Amino acid sequence: MRPKNFCPEQCLGKAVEVFCRLGFEGTSFSDLTTALGVNRQSLYDTYGDKLSLYLRCIEVAAESFQPRQQLTREDLSGRQSLENFFEAVVSEGALPGNPGCLLTNALLDKAASQPEVAATVRRCSALTRQTMERCVQRGVEDGSISRRCEPSSTADALFNLLAGLRVSHRAGQEVAQMRQIVRVSLRMLD
Repeated sequence: MRPKNFCPEQCLGKAVEVFCRLGFEGTSFSDLTTALGVNRQSLYDTYGDKLSLYLRCIEVAAESFQPRQQLTREDLSGRQSLENFFEAVVSEGALPGNPGCLLTNALLDKAASQPEVAATVRRCSALTRQTMERCVQRGVEDGSISRRCEPSSTADALFNLLAGLRVSHRAGQEVAQMRQIVRVSLRMLD
């Protein structure tokens, strides 16, 4: 067997961008081979079929979700961590050429009708949702979040805010409006 003449991890990052931009249905193997600079057989040998590659890309997108790092910052209060997290989400989505969030796009795409896609998105989303819950708990403990905020249900509401922001980005909502939505929504922490 010949050694691979490409880096599979770098290819996954590029494949995430292609799937974000074109969606599952809109992405052909030709689109992938062109964007990745890899031949068709190498893609099949490394990742399997298009669905297998797509599922792996969803995992990669979830693992590399940069704003989540704000939720684990111990140098900030729980509330400030959440505020920074949502600001990072709004700012990231506003970057020119940002194709959106692959997890959200996967749920809105026709591929969401495939149980494997929905299950992978749920499993990958759980990491952010659980991190939010720990952050809320930290905020309750440090006094920056009201004790009336039960961590689990508050994290559910915050996760739904995140999902709404991702859809709003995709719909082209103004950044100023999204920041206002975040400000109003985070009043639930008072």
